[in-house]
Amino acid sequence: MFGPVLAFGLGSVFSNLYVTLEDVPIKPRDPNWIGAWWLGFLVFGIMSIVSAVPIFLFPRKLGSIPNETYVDTCNCNENSYFPVCGSNSQTYFSPCFAGCTGEGKRLFTNCTGIDDDKQTTNFGNCVSDCNTLYWYIGVNVVTSLLSAVKIMPLYIVKLRSVPNEDKALAMGLSSFVTSLLGWLPGPLISGGLIDSTCLVWKESRGVRGSCALYDNDIFRLKLHGYSLIGRLLVIVILCYCCFYTRKMLTWKTIPQPVQEDVAVHLSDKDMDGNPEHESMIINTEFD
Repeated sequence: MFGPVLAFGLGSVFSNLYVTLEDVPIKPRDPNWIGAWWLGFLVFGIMSIVSAVPIFLFPRKLGSIPNETYVDTCNCNENSYFPVCGSNSQTYFSPCFAGCTGEGKRLFTNCTGIDDDKQTTNFGNCVSDCNTLYWYIGVNVVTSLLSAVKIMPLYIVKLRSVPNEDKALAMGLSSFVTSLLGWLPGPLISGGLIDSTCLVWKESRGVRGSCALYDNDIFRLKLHGYSLIGRLLVIVILCYCCFYTRKMLTWKTIPQPVQEDVAVHLSDKDMDGNPEHESMIINTEFD
């Protein structure tokens, strides 16, 4: 709620500054005025980096305290989700489902459901052996960079596609359509897709709460798959626009008339008898 308000407020302040941050003889209402559009990206980018620093201070795992009595597997509570990692590198729904009957320091013992010699479990999920994290980060950085690169070209396309008197209306209408079709339904659609991958929901007094366990395979396919479909659709639309407008004359610079000085010699009689002017210069325009 406060994010858009802060963004629009600072955006109006930055728009009153010239793009080069220099003093110029024109005012913001002048048609030739160009506001410091890049300043918002710089400020909010730095704020995002600074706010992300404390996240690196979080531990890799958070400790938990067991809140149930562990009995026979047949009587385990399916609504009490307390994941533990077995000594066989398998994650169990709870110590009860692992058949644990004893408890030590940050571990459970005598887990008959684990088919190895140790038969113990530790708090939390087992650590994944996925080794593609850096590839995943690299691909996301590249796609985010490409998404940011297209911002200004699209703004230029919008501004050059309409007459000068309609530019403000075009930008306002574009922002309205983006908010109506993107920002408003986007969180609802994304939230629905994410919730559809939930395997275990937390409950309190019969009321469903947050998700405790997601199906990671389906989660990644839906999250990135639908995003990829949307991006491909945008690319197809942009390619169609480029193909449709490739021969538009309005995209080209229209040559301005060239003024040349042509000396026309007139007689004394044609100059109302003024002998002091032997010739006069007449400016004529040639296309």
